[in-house]
Amino acid sequence: MSKQIQIRRGTTNANDLFVGAEGEMSMDTTTKGVRIHDGTTVGGFKIDTLVMFQAPTPENGYTWARKYSSGWVEQGGYFDNGSAVRDKSGVVVNLPVEMADANYFVNALAYKNDNSITNRATTTNLYNKTTTSMSFGWYGIGSPDIAQYLVWKVEGMAA
Repeated sequence: MSKQIQIRRGTTNANDLFVGAEGEMSMDTTTKGVRIHDGTTVGGFKIDTLVMFQAPTPENGYTWARKYSSGWVEQGGYFDNGSAVRDKSGVVVNLPVEMADANYFVNALAYKNDNSITNRATTTNLYNKTTTSMSFGWYGIGSPDIAQYLVWKVEGMAA
């Protein structure tokens, strides 16, 4: 027969006032979060937990997202431009999770038709960055197969 282990639990208010024993865990029943205690710190230390996850699918435009209890968000996606070469007009990328403001980190890579990271003169530019979307433009010098694909990632605080 298996054993059941139950940890101390209480509301956010109760956890905020609780000084647990060194190494003790408690569960916040309001936020479903976990705290670790050191025997002296009132409220203990909150452990960041995953509260939302979106896997990339054709239905959501191959975007993915992870949101944590602290409000931190990591999200990204994949864009296939077909055989066209993008110019500075760009494409709009809608974020799966709204950001708190436009001061979030963005990283993007442009790929060639053969799926290798392009080593030609390709530039990826970011335009019109808002809390819910951003625009990318990429262009290159040379063959029209430059920058068929774009992979992007955003990190920052959620709204």
